[in-house]
Amino acid sequence: MKNNRRLILAFAFSLFILVCTSLPSAGCASPSVEGFVHDVDGNPLEDARIVLWRSSVRGQVTTDADGHYTLSMSYYSRSCTVYAFHDDPGTEGYDFLPSARSYGDLGDVEGLENFTLHPAATVELLGQLRPVEFSSEVSEYAFSVVDPVYGALLRYGDCALIYGPSRGSLVSALDLPRSTIAVPADSPFMIRVSPPYEVERGWMWSSIMSDYGVRDDFPEFDIVEDGGFTLGEGETLTLDIGKYCLRNDLGKVEALTERVEGNLTRFESEGFYIASQRHQLRASRELTESSRFQMAQVMYDDAYVDLKEAWLKLENINIKMEGLLAEAAFSVNVLVVFLALTSYALSTLLIDSDVGKSILSGVFYVPMLAFLYYVYPGCRAVTLGWFAAVSVASLMVILVVTRFRPGALNRIKSGGIGLLDAVVSVSSIAKRNLRRRKIRSGLTLVTLLALTMSFVALTSMSTNYGLIYTRLDDRT
Repeated sequence: MKNNRRLILAFAFSLFILVCTSLPSAGCASPSVEGFVHDVDGNPLEDARIVLWRSSVRGQVTTDADGHYTLSMSYYSRSCTVYAFHDDPGTEGYDFLPSARSYGDLGDVEGLENFTLHPAATVELLGQLRPVEFSSEVSEYAFSVVDPVYGALLRYGDCALIYGPSRGSLVSALDLPRSTIAVPADSPFMIRVSPPYEVERGWMWSSIMSDYGVRDDFPEFDIVEDGGFTLGEGETLTLDIGKYCLRNDLGKVEALTERVEGNLTRFESEGFYIASQRHQLRASRELTESSRFQMAQVMYDDAYVDLKEAWLKLENINIKMEGLLAEAAFSVNVLVVFLALTSYALSTLLIDSDVGKSILSGVFYVPMLAFLYYVYPGCRAVTLGWFAAVSVASLMVILVVTRFRPGALNRIKSGGIGLLDAVVSVSSIAKRNLRRRKIRSGLTLVTLLALTMSFVALTSMSTNYGLIYTRLDDRT
């Protein structure tokens, strides 16, 4: 019985395999798409290129004399794009705009997929893309052909007119020159220069690539004159990208100058001494005006040098002001602790009881803090809440340590004498001298105050501010 069952199972399995292999494998057929390529007048376009794109070129054919094509592929066919493009190598510039269609799966396409190509003009972009905030020429960017009225990206079918050395642009898909772009004929347009990932993947991918330092990130700007360019069919326009990049940079430098001016004015109103930064700002304005004049004289390289120097001076001012704020905030914390120690030391000179010392320390401490907050500009670098919290915490720590843990201070010894014992001894001697020689003590206090204020005034002087000069050039 067991042998019969095995024979039956083997026969059934063999029959199943035979049936499966004899059935037509329609699902395994290679997906394909076919159709015709015409111009806007319905004329067939011979030798038009049909390119299958999915992250890279996956297939490519050309049309016959009737404009017919058949594109098949054995590669995975989902989420792909088919481009149609025609250009006569015997003519200058581009003849037609590219067109495209995107597919979820080529295997689902039914019927003919026809393309109509529109006439084109050509724009050649020369020069270098050198934003002032970069230390070298930008290597990754995108040129987008945009409607000058609405600012919308121009598309033909599913084909967005995006060029430049960026992944996924028409330069990659159709193997076109980087700086020679096809634009619609007899229609107004402008060219938008932007970071590549802004165009390709959107803000999320853009932020990720920026975090990893992959992309050249710079603010986008438009290449446009008098509301847009309009070219006839077959015409060619040559533009210097450096000119428009400088124009955009000039606006950025002027905006940054206004922000720096506002910050310096605010710092001055708070009492900070910023004469050196004012001098740098004046020099930056002169360089900006020089750059503007050189741009009008079509001296773009010289204009870039001056504008770059102006930008660096403004950035240097910002860095110095940030450092000044950080130092001011740190000094406030140090001064608050010092005033707390001073208040406690004064209270020990005048009274012996612990409760009296605590009360008198607070009496001395509050007016000192009020005077510090009103007079010292560094207090503007911290919030009032932070200032109050640090002040209360400093005095409380000193009072608690000296009241309940005096031995902790005596652990810090010098020459065999504890810190607290040394402070008490010195305070006692000072208290007796203050009471015996009141006039001498008063004169000594006045002298110390004068020396302290002199030291603060002298160390507040800014460097490099001994000479004021005005730059002269051929205009004067």
